[in-house]
Amino acid sequence: MNENTNTITWELKESTLTIKGNGAMQDYSPLNAPWYPQRMSIIAIIIEDGIESIGNNAFSMCSDLTSITISNSVTNIGKNAFECCDKLTSINIPNSVISIKTSAFFACGLTSVVIPNSVISIKRDTFACCKSLISITISDSITSIEDAFWGCENLKHIYLQCTTPISINKYFTEKSFSTLANSCILHVPVGSKDKYEQTERWKEFNNIQEDIITNY
Repeated sequence: MNENTNTITWELKESTLTIKGNGAMQDYSPLNAPWYPQRMSIIAIIIEDGIESIGNNAFSMCSDLTSITISNSVTNIGKNAFECCDKLTSINIPNSVISIKTSAFFACGLTSVVIPNSVISIKRDTFACCKSLISITISDSITSIEDAFWGCENLKHIYLQCTTPISINKYFTEKSFSTLANSCILHVPVGSKDKYEQTERWKEFNNIQEDIITNY
């Protein structure tokens, strides 16, 4: 077992990396997490209860990672935390998470994502280049979306729980938004289609459908 200065310990055993302790994980510079030299042997990660934050670059380049368990004590997912985890096809982001930082899931293998209703904004590049991503569900707590989905060439469905159209941040480029508008079906709550069709940027979607979008 190995220990860092924040009273947080980690152990890699039989391809499972377990992070335990209390408090926030430290932020790492790229390629500098202590388990980075063993990253190719990591298949599963368990973030135990008591961990409050996943550090920047913590698990980037863990290219064989297929499973991640995040406890309900985690409130923050750091920048590039899971960058290039291209075998990670699914993740359950708990409702405790308030902040997901820039490029947290850049170039992951995710096929679908649900943003919990504890998160209030989607930052730039969060899911960029997730080429297997097909659908994303965005809760009604989200108030702002930046350019988070560029390079998601197979994204086909965006589910919005928001009856009032979300603000599109100035960092969302015209090209990226137009690509989404032309290739995705925008699913909105029953009774809100007219609002989206009359709101700048959102009205660019060619296909807006009303659906009963359940809570989670």
